[in-house]
Amino acid sequence: MGDSQLSRYLSDGPGCVHDLLRCVQMFKDVHFSRRKIGSHSWHPYTVPNVPSSCECMWPVDKYGHQEL
Repeated sequence: MGDSQLSRYLSDGPGCVHDLLRCVQMFKDVHFSRRKIGSHSWHPYTVPNVPSSCECMWPVDKYGHQEL
């Protein structure tokens, strides 16, 4: 990705299917282990509600409700 593409992506945000759908931010807890310098024991650590991805969803306010 070139500099102009990257700056456009960051300013416009991610799109879904040529902007027909909306990208809805998804969150999740991130789990990992860490240890202090000089220690031999590892401890679990969790960072809650980290933005992780987006789901492409139908914009009801723009196109109305759709039945499958």
